[in-house]
Amino acid sequence: MIRSVEAAKERLSRAQQDLEAATAAAYPKDTIVTVELGGHMLQLKVTGIRGAYWTCPGQMVGVNTKTGKARTFYDSDVIRIDHMPHTPEPPRETLFKPGEGEALLSLIANSAQRGGDNHD
Repeated sequence: MIRSVEAAKERLSRAQQDLEAATAAAYPKDTIVTVELGGHMLQLKVTGIRGAYWTCPGQMVGVNTKTGKARTFYDSDVIRIDHMPHTPEPPRETLFKPGEGEALLSLIANSAQRGGDNHD
């Protein structure tokens, strides 16, 4: 076993797994795309990633929206994205613990009702 070859294989495997993750993030389930496969333009609904990163990294599976036939395809086959499913925004981090923000807003509102702090 030659270390440089084994190290290269490990880098390749990590890159293939990264490609799988990037493809899954870019084309979430239920995304509708127009692809060119075999010289034909098809509209497919993405059902997922094939999941065989070691042989087909980044290969997606979709269903033809007209015929219902399952097809496999790659990002390079995509001509355009026709519809992206709604994905909820991740929760935003806040500076306050739960309940602390409401207390601060109440304090600000009370101060505004009194005309603010006058430091004359």
